[in-house]
Amino acid sequence: MMHKETVTITKPTPKKIMKTPPRNILVAATAAVVVLIAGYLVTSSHAATYFAATEAEGSTLTGNAQKVSDTGASGGQAVQFNAPAAPPPGGGGGGGTTPPTGSTTCPLPKYPTPACTGVPSGTVLSAYTGPETITTAGTVIDGKHVTGDLIIKADTTIKNSQVDGTIHKEDSGGVTLVVQDTTVGPASGCVIGPALDTGNDTGNYTATRLYVRNHDDAYRAGGPNITIQDSYAKMCGVGASQSPPDGSHSDGVQDYPATYNLTINHSTFDECGNWTTPPTSQATCVQIGQNGPIFIASNPTRGSQYGSTNVTISNNLVLGGANGIWTYPWLTYNLTGGHNPGVWKIFGNRVVNNTQAYAAYESEGQCGNVAQWSDNTTVTIDANYNITSTVATKACGQD
Repeated sequence: MMHKETVTITKPTPKKIMKTPPRNILVAATAAVVVLIAGYLVTSSHAATYFAATEAEGSTLTGNAQKVSDTGASGGQAVQFNAPAAPPPGGGGGGGTTPPTGSTTCPLPKYPTPACTGVPSGTVLSAYTGPETITTAGTVIDGKHVTGDLIIKADTTIKNSQVDGTIHKEDSGGVTLVVQDTTVGPASGCVIGPALDTGNDTGNYTATRLYVRNHDDAYRAGGPNITIQDSYAKMCGVGASQSPPDGSHSDGVQDYPATYNLTINHSTFDECGNWTTPPTSQATCVQIGQNGPIFIASNPTRGSQYGSTNVTISNNLVLGGANGIWTYPWLTYNLTGGHNPGVWKIFGNRVVNNTQAYAAYESEGQCGNVAQWSDNTTVTIDANYNITSTVATKACGQD
């Protein structure tokens, strides 16, 4: 199970905050009910939290980012993104409330959208009547509509299906999970927590052509051997009244407590709010509590005890965030007690220009640990996530 951990970033300006709120809370009809639920889950053992508090008052923010009072943050302040408390689902080039209806391929130079991820067009779903907790090895869920959560404790394949809740991987024996051509998340609302959650260091999953919607986190990358490819994720966000103390801190992918052998390839992570005209600034990238669309930064200096390594981040399209692609390249992974050496490769990525509060790419001064850094750019896009122009090619360490 995930445990609560509070860590502090020590880094000169610009200073940042990061926090992943508890998982598996569906925003209810009233703010009061959600506050009660969130408070309960934070104190329960089933919660998954990851905090890093820093002073916000010394930072320079742009667009709709602003400083707010937060008694739980160092210095009593935090960063909040000034957007509607609960943006409606959809927008962002097709992140609507209906299942995708297009093909299942969108190869480069195109990037994944709802039209080429999730339940394939023409698939007829039947009601899932199996158990919520999967304990039988070799289970296959195919062509099903799961109206709640799934808890994975044995080797499982989920394909051509719709899961309205969360897929929790909660094993201790390294079982494998394959999810493909599947939509994860409800048609409306905002679930607080990852759509695909690895619990505590379980890892060992492959996600291909997933359409993640209406979760404020998309993927938890805890543990070894994780691949996310050809997928689309549209994160949501809620305000402090619905997710105390200061609202969502959304991530597309976050490593917690650490990861080894992680590949994130040819996927779209949209952390801007509801939009029809492609965002070109923080002011038009409307979201609350953004961390990073790709946020792989666990390391002992940050207090997590473990570091992430053997990471490849390639050919992705990213919108929004405090930082777009936010990493702390670490060279050893000791989650299992050993010191497995690894390498970092970051190449071919596209970050939509000027939609971050701080930087398109942030590597925390660890560029010397990156074995390959090439062809990472800032771009503009159209309403279907097609690249319309290249703004700049970014060197490692260049904001």
